[in-house]
Order: sequence, then structure tokens, then C-alpha cells
Amino acid sequence: MLMLPFSFPRVNPALLLSALLLPEGSALQLYGSDWPRYRGPALDGISTEAGLRTSGEAKVLWKKSVGLGYSAPVIGGGRVVISGHDGKEKDTLFCFDEQSGEQRWVFSYPQPIGDLYFQGGTTGTATIDGDRVYLVTNRCEVVCLDVAGMANGNDGEFTAEATFSVPEGAAPVEPGDRDADILWRFDMIRDLPVFPHDAANCSIL
Repeated sequence: MLMLPFSFPRVNPALLLSALLLPEGSALQLYGSDWPRYRGPALDGISTEAGLRTSGEAKVLWKKSVGLGYSAPVIGGGRVVISGHDGKEKDTLFCFDEQSGEQRWVFSYPQPIGDLYFQGGTTGTATIDGDRVYLVTNRCEVVCLDVAGMANGNDGEFTAEATFSVPEGAAPVEPGDRDADILWRFDMIRDLPVFPHDAANCSIL
């Protein structure tokens, strides 16, 4: 069993992506409150959780490799959402089951790594709001996703997922029930027009 040593004065639940802290001798699985957006519910980076151990060892329930990037995990409604870059040509937003780590769905789109000034990778952090997930992509788009993915069908006004996930001119790839469902998309460069300097590191708050 993998155990991680830790010692710190405050615990940010968004950082405990795959760790669960248990009281001494307890087998009960305890899960914290939601952390649905960047810097938490109050946007102050402070957790109001009580009774968390801040020294000793953390039991790792599950862990996942999501690639390169600086995006933070967000937690809401039993789901953990975080993004990363594959190091080649694709950004992906992953949705995992909070307790088991099972992958619920993925949202992928073509995007260069963007390593001009740093190692590259994703920079924006998603926001979970009820049954919706919002993300600013590295292509300067705001997308709204169904938190259930394609498991409940292709909903919303956007129905071009088959071409969104592949390079321009490539053959469409029809999404399956473990893919994301895009409800709507807003292109900031085309429709505003604006472009975040160097990187689209915004978060929907």
C-alpha cells in the first residue's frame, strides 16, 4: 500500500487529488467538501474543513497521470476535473470519479504544447457549477460541458464534437459515452476579439 508522508499547517482539498486522510485505526472513508473552482469556494485558497490530520502519512486511494501543465484540480458532485497536455499535440480535460478514480469522460482538442517561455502544457483551471463544467481552453475558447459527459446523450446547441476533437481537415471521430458533451462554445478571438497574452490561463469564476 502506498503511503505519502506529509507535514504542513494547512490542507487545500484540491491538492489532495488522490489522497485520503484517515483517523488512527479507522477504516471509514471520509471525503471533504467540494472545491469546485480555482482557489476554492470563497476564492481565497482556504479550506474550512475540520478534523484533518496535518502530519503523519496520507493513504493514497488512487492516482492518475494527466500530462504536462499548471492546471489545478477542481472537485464537485463526486467528480474530480483536471487538465493536462500529452507533450505532443493535444490538450485533455479529464473527469474522474472522486472515490474510485474511474475515468468518467475526457475532453480533448488539438493544441501545440506552447513551450516558448516555460515547459508548456495546460494553464487554465476548470469550474464545476451544478451539472455544468466551464473551461477556458488554450485556444482562447470558453466551453460549457455537461458534467455527465456523453453518458446521457449529446445535449445542448453544440453538436460538432466529432470535428472539434481532431485537427482541421482530419476525418471526424464520433464521440462515445466516455467522451465530453460540449453544450456551447464561445471563441474569444473571433467574437470579441481578444487574446490573453502568452497563455490562456483564465478560469471561469
